[in-house]
This record gives sequence, C-alpha cells and structure tokens, in this order.
Amino acid sequence: MNESETSSSVGNDELEKRKKRGPVGERMGIVEQTRLAPEFVADIEKYYKYQEDVDKLVDRLEIVLQNNETILRLGNIECGEKADPYEIFAQNIDAFRSFHKENAQAPLIEVEAVVKRLAVMNREMQAKGRRSIRKMRRFVAQEQLAMINAQKKLMQARDAMDSARHELKQARTTEMVEEKGKFYARMVSEFDQQAARVAAFPEHLPNDKEEHQKELFDAYKIDRYHHWSDQYMMDIRSIMSRFDNIIAKKGLKKEDGEALFICSRMLRYV
Repeated sequence: MNESETSSSVGNDELEKRKKRGPVGERMGIVEQTRLAPEFVADIEKYYKYQEDVDKLVDRLEIVLQNNETILRLGNIECGEKADPYEIFAQNIDAFRSFHKENAQAPLIEVEAVVKRLAVMNREMQAKGRRSIRKMRRFVAQEQLAMINAQKKLMQARDAMDSARHELKQARTTEMVEEKGKFYARMVSEFDQQAARVAAFPEHLPNDKEEHQKELFDAYKIDRYHHWSDQYMMDIRSIMSRFDNIIAKKGLKKEDGEALFICSRMLRYV
C-alpha cells in the first residue's frame, strides 16, 4: 500500500468516526445543539457497562485476597507491618507460651512456627494477587475517572462549538463572517479532537478485555494458597491435640488449650 492509499484509508476512517460523533440536532434555547450519533452514545454506554462489571469483579477478588474492608478502603491489599492476622496470632502464641512449663511449650513452639509460615504465605498470596489484577484495578480507578473527565470536556467543547456556529449565523458583515467562521472552524476542530479522545476508550476495549481475561486466569491460580492453608491448619489441629494431652497429664486447665485450638480454627476463615 502506497502513501496516498494509506492517507486515503486513514482519512476515510476518520470521516466515519466523525459521522458517528454526531450531526446537528435539537435546539437548546436559541442555540442549535449538536446531537451525538446514537452509535457513538451506544459505544460509550457499553464501555461504562463493562467498567461497572469489572468494578464488581475487582471487589470480589479483593475481598478474597483481603477480607478486612478497612484496609481495602485505603486502596491496599496487604496489611501493615506485623498487622497480618497470622502475624498477630503468632505473637499471641509466643506470649501464651510463657505461662506454661517448658515440657508443655514444645507443641506451642510448633504451632507458632506453622502460623508464621501461614503469615508468610498470606502476604505472598496477597502480593501476587495484587499484581495479577493490577490492570483491572487501574481500569476501574484511573481510567474510569479519565473517561468521565474526557466526556465532560467533550460536552464543553460541543457547547462552545454550537455557540460559535450560532454567532456565525448571526454575522451580518463580510468581516464578521470571516472572523466568526475562523473561530467556528477552530471550535469544530477542538470538538473533533476531544470526541476522538472519548472514542479511544471504547475503541481500546477489546484489548482491555483480553488483558483482563489474562489477569483473571492468573488470579485463579492464587487459589492454590488455600489448599496449602488447609494443610497447615490440619497440622495445627494435630499439634494442639498433643498439647491437650500434655495439659491433661499435668493437671493443667484444659480450657487454656481449648481456647488456643478454637483460635486456630477461627483463623481458617481469616
């Protein structure tokens, strides 16, 4: 394809896009308002609908990675330093261990080690999960705002163009017609440029969808963490059973062991 054919193709594509952006339509007061083409409006609505769907999906994925909504509201997925539930639980086990004699501490040391491994795994899972859905998160945060701002600017450009056209129609002298005509042409150009910016969002949507599908596949791979988490919780139950036996033999309060075991079971749902 030579340069003239390429230029012609680009020109035809741009002409088609301009047709989609809209002809002159109804009047707003005394100024005739440019009506955006139905196809252009439909593309924008489809884009917003997809953004809404991705927003809901990201919410669900984030709550799997981090079920503390306070942290999510801050825009984070990982907890602060030493603030992960498993890290806190390991600290509590360490403190709890000091209340027991040395021969009863071995199971607690094992449990603490297991919980610390869970803490490391949880952080790794959250970090990998955050990276795996970063494009979807950016899509619903940054790009959504960019699209809204671009559409607002388009409406402002349309109003300026319509006003310039109205002033051109009101011109009565050759000098005024020339002056208003140049201004109107400039407003039309600015409107077309802004419309192209808005159109770029839905036009890029197929690529966005492909990237999001890849991220979704990567996010589902993180589910393997829960399998290992289950295995570790089984280890904790086994260790705590031995701890209960030690307590029973030594005549200590069995409720102490049960309390720790209950805490370990509750962590399954953290």
